[in-house]
Amino acid sequence: TKCLNIDEFSIRKRHEYAVAISDPHNQKIINILPSRKKNDLINHFKEEWTEEQRAKIEAVSIDMWGAYKTVIEEVFPNAIVVADKFHLVKKVSDALDEIRKEVKRDASSANEAKFYKSRNLLRKNGEDLTDEDHEKLIELFRLSPALQRAWELKEEFRDVLQINRINEAKNALNDW
Repeated sequence: TKCLNIDEFSIRKRHEYAVAISDPHNQKIINILPSRKKNDLINHFKEEWTEEQRAKIEAVSIDMWGAYKTVIEEVFPNAIVVADKFHLVKKVSDALDEIRKEVKRDASSANEAKFYKSRNLLRKNGEDLTDEDHEKLIELFRLSPALQRAWELKEEFRDVLQINRINEAKNALNDW
């Protein structure tokens, strides 16, 4: 395998995490580790993988937790770190939500509830919106052009992540 995914999952909500190591090309789990601690991960890879195996890894996809980046740099000398799409979109959606909260704070009391209740609507993917959802968005965007622009940027970013050609994706990201 040339690429890996490393991602944690909750064993007990907000208390204990395990780590899944998988091969994205073959869509197979390679291992499940009981800890996501940096030193535990480093020790696992150094003890269970030969230097030759680790040197063959070209890319590792992670969420944006800093410890994973440190692990990769230490045990996979030839690998590039790739932030996974899910977490990138989540960051952009979180930024959109911050704008929604700001708009809500500045809204009149009559409109405040519309922004308060719009969080899940704004997080929906554009292609998943119903006609009713579109109508609600039109109303929100009429009240806040800034929120409209933020939502459009989120959707454009999602589009960029769908591009498979590297140069095309780079250009689209720069344009975004």
